[in-house]
Amino acid sequence: ENTVTSLKTENNRNRRICYWDAQSNSVGALKINFERHLKFLPGFDLVSLDSLDDEEFNPCDLLIISAKSISGEDFSTWIAGINKRVIAQNNIWTPALIFSEADFSDLSSELHDYADNNWYFDILHPDHLDSMPIRVANLLKIHDHLHELWRYKDQLDTMQSQISEIEDSLTKMGKGES
Repeated sequence: ENTVTSLKTENNRNRRICYWDAQSNSVGALKINFERHLKFLPGFDLVSLDSLDDEEFNPCDLLIISAKSISGEDFSTWIAGINKRVIAQNNIWTPALIFSEADFSDLSSELHDYADNNWYFDILHPDHLDSMPIRVANLLKIHDHLHELWRYKDQLDTMQSQISEIEDSLTKMGKGES
């Protein structure tokens, strides 16, 4: 089954998209339009969060954040804080789609910091709302790949443990121990 088009995870639960409004006290036409676009994402469990510490956060396959009014000067500091909080949530880091009007020229100086980071995110400008479905699909695919890598790591760790046990047994046999 193609996991990009699947609406279920490998353990057969619906994919969960968590939505957090980082500025719940602000309202405007752009934000209302963004939230309307969220409702058109088909077949997902859409969970609204009060904060990133909300107990409803896990399990979460994709985090969507509305941060429309955070200025370009504050955005880099803000996103670094979000990065730390998301990574602290669980072992598989949840990718994020961030709705923002930040001036991306302000962010270009930190491109290397973002590239060196293992947390995946995309920034959705209000002018590009029509690209939301493909961005969501891409970030969900990244999340699937992260889970797959985590499973590979677990298998490699198990195999390494078994190899160590075999080596210990061979060493004991070579010394005449049973």
